Amino acid sequence: PGPGPWQPVPEERVRDVCRLDPAALAHADQVLGQPWVAIRYGQLCHASGAASMRPQEAFSVAKFLGATVAGAVSHRTRDLARTRRKTGPFTDEDPVKQWLDYVSYNPDARVAHVLAMVAQSADLRPGRRVMEYDFLGVVQLDSLSSMLNAAIRQPGSGLGSDLEAFTQRFMFEPLGIRESTWSLGLPDKTLAYGWNTHVLDMARLGLL
Repeated sequence: PGPGPWQPVPEERVRDVCRLDPAALAHADQVLGQPWVAIRYGQLCHASGAASMRPQEAFSVAKFLGATVAGAVSHRTRDLARTRRKTGPFTDEDPVKQWLDYVSYNPDARVAHVLAMVAQSADLRPGRRVMEYDFLGVVQLDSLSSMLNAAIRQPGSGLGSDLEAFTQRFMFEPLGIRESTWSLGLPDKTLAYGWNTHVLDMARLGLL
């Protein structure tokens, strides 16, 4: 829907536009007995009690948000000059030491290793590295917050003061995400959890 509100598909058009059976949707309302929505083909096809939805902790969906924002930072820094550490484009091929002063995992890791949750591996060669699901983010994922803040804050970037300001300006505002908060709006983000949201805001990010 862009930055504007969701516009429900009229019930008489749900079958044609959404390829869904209105009778089955009405039956689901009774069976589920709680707020839910059906979004298909980029359209709000059905909503039951959606007005009562309030943001709640979405747990590991925050990993999806964080990775998407990392991609946005990469895109927005693509033309910046690299003159020294903590300057230039932020890419997944960067050594984490390009952006961090201290690395608690494998010091030879690259940003892509952190995103894939393999940066703690002693051997980073293909076939040797091991994925460790970073449930709370403390093994490696949260270090992305420091890397992204460094990339955003580099002189001449014009990208804002920190990761919170960047996310609001380049992600939440253009997508119309107004009710959700990430890490309580703090500049340093938890990448593993901490996105308080609801399905209508999650769908905006999912469609992107």
